[in-house]
Amino acid sequence: MIFLRLLTTLLLSLGIASGALADQWTTPFIEGYGKIQYDADAAFQPKQDEQYKVIFAIDSDQQHDGVNAGLWSVARFMNLMAAADMDPDNVKAVAMISGSATPLAMSDEFYQQRNEASNPNLELLRALADNGVEIYVCEQALVGFDIDPATQVNEHIEPVLSALTTIPQLQMDGYVLMP
Repeated sequence: MIFLRLLTTLLLSLGIASGALADQWTTPFIEGYGKIQYDADAAFQPKQDEQYKVIFAIDSDQQHDGVNAGLWSVARFMNLMAAADMDPDNVKAVAMISGSATPLAMSDEFYQQRNEASNPNLELLRALADNGVEIYVCEQALVGFDIDPATQVNEHIEPVLSALTTIPQLQMDGYVLMP
């Protein structure tokens, strides 16, 4: 009987603690997306004197909180860097869209024609672009999805020849590929 009381108390404590932690999620830079719980005492803090140049390969249509999971991760990265007080000039992020993620690059007008709904990624794309994230989409993938690179792509996204050529070029320019 004592064991059951102790176990119940422990489980309730864990539930309360995890609920308290869940209340600590913030989005300090990309408002509403890429929630973080910043811990200034955690190991591997961003180095203030380093320049971070990161490519995110957005090639899946997987969703997180109603938006593309890859874009959500870019927002999380930007929020973590902001929470660590990184100089924005030292944080360069690129979102390279290709593969099954490609339809998220459609303009809202064209997206609505195809899906009879608004593009759920519009607000996040705008927030990322407005905060310095460069967003590219592979023209090879666009053509594969029958999307015209010249007229049917979101205004915040720049079509590039191919993800296959852009990613290596960015890596040669010092960017690292986020797995």
